[in-house]
Amino acid sequence: MARSEAGRLLTIQHRQRQLQLRAATLRTFTQLWGLWDGQTIRTFPRFAEPATTLVQDRFGTSAGLAVGYYQALRLAETAGGSPTPRVADPPETDRVIGSLRATALASTLRGLRSGFSPQAAKQNALVAAMGSAGRMVMRGAAESLVLTSAADPRARGWQRVAGSGACDFCEMLAGRGPVYSEDTADFQSHDHCACSAEVVFN
Repeated sequence: MARSEAGRLLTIQHRQRQLQLRAATLRTFTQLWGLWDGQTIRTFPRFAEPATTLVQDRFGTSAGLAVGYYQALRLAETAGGSPTPRVADPPETDRVIGSLRATALASTLRGLRSGFSPQAAKQNALVAAMGSAGRMVMRGAAESLVLTSAADPRARGWQRVAGSGACDFCEMLAGRGPVYSEDTADFQSHDHCACSAEVVFN
């Protein structure tokens, strides 16, 4: 965690804002889910297209929150200087739709083939799709912080931050406390986990 008490508080607040953003996104995502009948492939785009726009938009919101957090954290940690934050590009449309097809569409069709009712198959698929969508949104902050740490000469790198909403595996990684340098700066995340990143300064 951050060296200063102010920095630690900023990290906690940033994580809370990211979780609030994810929760708000998933509420809207669930509303869009009703645009698909859950049984025919041809109606899937009715859900997938606005859901993709939602994910891309909220990725940008997540990244914007991270920029403000990074600037405040840098001041709290008395890092000095004023380097420009790096903002990650949102996921490409094909990538988001591909993820939704792999979770929402494929899961629903598997459920139907396995004998689940249409309602049960679609509900199980919604859970899978929400995990993927939430991960993609929160990567806006994590990827931006990783990119920024690599470009900041006063940063040693970044470390994983876990807590409420994070899985046991990421809790374990965060507990070890490694600081990843720019040479190992790929932030790995997975569905149904809400871990995040924190820049560590010299």
